[in-house]
Amino acid sequence: MAGKPLVIVESPAKAKTLGRFLGNKYRVEASYGHIRDLPESAADVPKEIKAKDWGRLGVDVEQEFTPYYVVPGDKRKQVAHLKTAVKDASELLLATDPDREGESISWHLTQVLKPKIPVRRIVFHEITEDAVKEALEHPGEVNENLVRAQESRRILDRLYGYTLSPVLWKKVQTGLSAGRVQSVAVRLIVEREEERRAFRSAVYWDLEARLKGEGREFVATLVRINDQRIATGKDFDAQTGALKNQGVRLLDEVINTRGYLRLSTETWFVQHLGNVLPTPGDFIGTPSVQPHVSKRRRNRRRIWGWAPLRRLLQWLYGWSFEQLHNNSLK
Repeated sequence: MAGKPLVIVESPAKAKTLGRFLGNKYRVEASYGHIRDLPESAADVPKEIKAKDWGRLGVDVEQEFTPYYVVPGDKRKQVAHLKTAVKDASELLLATDPDREGESISWHLTQVLKPKIPVRRIVFHEITEDAVKEALEHPGEVNENLVRAQESRRILDRLYGYTLSPVLWKKVQTGLSAGRVQSVAVRLIVEREEERRAFRSAVYWDLEARLKGEGREFVATLVRINDQRIATGKDFDAQTGALKNQGVRLLDEVINTRGYLRLSTETWFVQHLGNVLPTPGDFIGTPSVQPHVSKRRRNRRRIWGWAPLRRLLQWLYGWSFEQLHNNSLK
């Protein structure tokens, strides 16, 4: 004779509450959280992967990051109890929490218990009698996407946090753990600190003149002496502080002071007047144009080749940009 439906939740407290709601028509058991996980110690590592370089991690980094799960020693007794309960049940109702962890627990339960009876997934967001009955009336299946999401997160935790945690115990405080978020944050901090320590300061000067003519005042910056451009911050190596571009003119305090004393008594005049346009950018690379041109190219219904068309569109864009700029100066 078929037994009762078996409902499995995560915590014994929730199992007790659901048992009160459902009565003696259902059997309610708890998984006590995860029943299976990646190996936590060397003793837990399966024999078939012990000799592997990645065996201690429990994740095959050579074959698409395949995880190797084990039943922890403190969960074996409960797993055996659940296997016995499944044998006596008419169906299995997985009622773990409605999140990635809960979905993963449900999936692991099916993998470990290997039920030969119908399996259904029920989800409720509040522990009330009405919510539980509503979930029983609308059962579903384990969401594989949520399971894979949790598994990916668990693998990242193992790969990027498992080896970092012992460092935190030695350097910061015993008992701290690092995962996919903490380890990346620590890496960013370390890299930034290394950049700060490697940085070498350098001294360079520039020269500005405040000029006045025809009732207007403006500031002019010295950018070139004859054919030599004046050095700016971008011309120095951040790691060494050395001048990278030897073709530029480096101004120091002495040269600047001499230049100031000489130029302050000179008569200034404007040799050339013109407009400097901002760079309009690369027009043809925008997503709004590229797909249409590429489509015509694939269908072989174009008159021009791709390169001439690109040059024409870029010229039109630059011309229109210049017209707008000139109009704004009027």
